[in-house]
Amino acid sequence: MIFLRPSVDEAIAAPVRKIRELLGLSETAREFNIAYGSYPENDTEIVMLSRSILQVLIDLASYIDVPAVDLAEGSVYGLQRTPEQERMFPTLLTVRCGSSAPGNAHVSIHYRNQWFWIEDRDRLSKQMFNFLMFLFSLTETGTPQAAPIVTIPAR
Repeated sequence: MIFLRPSVDEAIAAPVRKIRELLGLSETAREFNIAYGSYPENDTEIVMLSRSILQVLIDLASYIDVPAVDLAEGSVYGLQRTPEQERMFPTLLTVRCGSSAPGNAHVSIHYRNQWFWIEDRDRLSKQMFNFLMFLFSLTETGTPQAAPIVTIPAR
């Protein structure tokens, strides 16, 4: 649920009116329900179609440095962005690769004779990585194991 407060300040009221107009929302309602979907049921509902975690991971994978040898042999697809695309869609996560990991990596992993890492000084990449780890924790579906039952005979 989202709430919009009425404002007498025109600098605040004008953008709120524009948002209501663009989203087809009621001009008088103060509360709006947020739902998953393609089309709102009424003028007090805001609907969104979100990406799946797999779609998010696929998008973020495009920011991983890829070894030239893997590109050459065709085992990995290398994405090339134009300067305009770089401007419109700035990097959210930078994963470097090389023959050895730096000593100051935030996280690193050895995979197929290469090291991949997020630099410790790259705050934005660290935040994105930590956010992804949080999303993974939300998607865990396993049930916690029950403690074993121990029967102790008593007389």
